[in-house]
Amino acid sequence: MAKWLLGIYFLAVNGIGWSMMRKDKRLAQKGKRRISEKNLWGMALAGGAPGMTAAMRLYRHKTKHFQF
Repeated sequence: MAKWLLGIYFLAVNGIGWSMMRKDKRLAQKGKRRISEKNLWGMALAGGAPGMTAAMRLYRHKTKHFQF
């Protein structure tokens, strides 16, 4: 049961992280207010780093910087 819940958590947090990076890229393209670094780092530390990294590479977003 615990592994199942952990798996759902992992999928959810990575999906949310992916969505955050996609949204931040779109906001940047439109010149609008972006998602804060604090929120991006918080999601990454909560376990969303793999999904966020994949989205960064796919959307070519924030790939020239060491940090978000």
